[in-house]
Amino acid sequence: FFQAEDGIRYVERSRGLGDVYKRQVKEMKEITGAEVLMHETEAKMVEKGNTPEAVLTNKLLKMIFPSIKREITPFSVEIKVSNELSLSDYGFDAKIIHTPGHTDGSISLIFKQKHAFIGDIVMKFPLLSGKSYFPIVANEKEKIYESWKKLIDEGVEWLYPSHGKIFSIKEIEKEMKKKENSY
Repeated sequence: FFQAEDGIRYVERSRGLGDVYKRQVKEMKEITGAEVLMHETEAKMVEKGNTPEAVLTNKLLKMIFPSIKREITPFSVEIKVSNELSLSDYGFDAKIIHTPGHTDGSISLIFKQKHAFIGDIVMKFPLLSGKSYFPIVANEKEKIYESWKKLIDEGVEWLYPSHGKIFSIKEIEKEMKKKENSY
């Protein structure tokens, strides 16, 4: 949420599955009158009442939930992001970058070039993701690593995931090295 003195002006959704859109974005838009900011891929879906399918990476969760896809009540998206969007025109020292992998329309919000709110592109949630930072839902696994590299290349220092505590990008750099060394 981007808040101004007179209330919430924008609702940003870093990634989304059906329950997230229904409970958070649509309801916050209705309550506050804020504009919704979303990647164009997912904007097209929600405007038609669809959401991305959740592709689980955790073996136990795959057994319990073989497929997760939900329909929602359609709603409009006012600001659609393609690859990158500076938020300076909206009064914020920040930008949005496209970081697909969790879903095709996942985006990350980078403040002052050092702090990134990353949704579920990285998880630090040991109960579900184990020792890895790999998310438990990833529609395209290879794009996860590409998005991690994009965050590193942006010069981000601190990651703020949807699940788990804030941590240093250095942890992701270590994960990337492990992956490279495994080939």
